[in-house]
Amino acid sequence: MKTDTTLSRRRLLASIPALAATTAPVAATALSGLPMGDAALLVLGEKLKPLAAEIMAAKALDQTDQDEFEAQLAALGLKDESEYPDGAYMGERCRLIDENSESLNYDRPISGRREWDDLWGELSDLMDDILAITPTTVEGFAVQVLAIVTMHGGVLCSAGYYRLEDFLCRTCEFVGVPIPDEAA
Repeated sequence: MKTDTTLSRRRLLASIPALAATTAPVAATALSGLPMGDAALLVLGEKLKPLAAEIMAAKALDQTDQDEFEAQLAALGLKDESEYPDGAYMGERCRLIDENSESLNYDRPISGRREWDDLWGELSDLMDDILAITPTTVEGFAVQVLAIVTMHGGVLCSAGYYRLEDFLCRTCEFVGVPIPDEAA
């Protein structure tokens, strides 16, 4: 058996992509000082930050639109839910919407943001990648917390919710990861 030990320039150049592909994760880990999973989480976190900000801004736009709609209903005579007998509030609300649908412009799209299907689809894909990695540092865990809060922020750590939400809140407190404010 004869082995060719001569390293030609062609063979050397041909091996560079394979070498780069096998050493890039190791180099990234070495340069960042983080375990490979957490280095990947931080990269995903950088992709998540602008999307999370866009989703929070879209939620704020929707809330403003909802507040304006509720004010229009109140101007048409809809009272506080507590002022109606059981079940009558929704009937009155629906009646007012039906009778005033043109002036309320109830089904108009909200401008100034992407469609929710696009936002949630992008977030869902990113969350699949983020939650597939087990963090080993607080920084990596913080990326996962941001992903969860972006998707489910309205139900986390608020009065009246318990069990899984409490566990997440206590875990964040324990490791010192602040839960991002949904309004931020």
